[in-house]
Amino acid sequence: DLCQMISKERNGRIGKLFEKLAAELNTQILPDVQSCLSVAAATTGPLPRSVQQAICIMGSSLGRFDLEGQIQGLEAVRTYCREQLKELTKDRDIRLRSYQTLGICAGAALAILFV
Repeated sequence: DLCQMISKERNGRIGKLFEKLAAELNTQILPDVQSCLSVAAATTGPLPRSVQQAICIMGSSLGRFDLEGQIQGLEAVRTYCREQLKELTKDRDIRLRSYQTLGICAGAALAILFV
C-alpha cells in the first residue's frame, strides 16, 4: 500500500519504480523485497548511481527484520540521501559563478562573431 501511495505522489522514474515494486510485491512471485525491487528497478530504466545505491540500501532491510529493524533500515536510507544532498550542494556557489562567467564569455564571443 505504501509503495502505491508513493507512486501516486511522485512523477517520473521514481514513481514508476514504486508502482512496479507494488505490482511485484502483490504478485508475490519473488521471495523477498530486495528481489522485487531489483526487478522493478531493471524495468524502470536507468537511474542515477546514487539513487540505485539508496534503493539497494532500502531493499536490503525491508521485509527482513522486525519493525524496529526496518525503521533503522529506512533511517540508513535517509542518512545516505542527506549525505548525497550535502555532497551535491557543496561548492555550489563556486560552480554557479563559473557558469555565469562562462555565459558572459560565450555571449561576448557571439557578439564578436556577429560584428
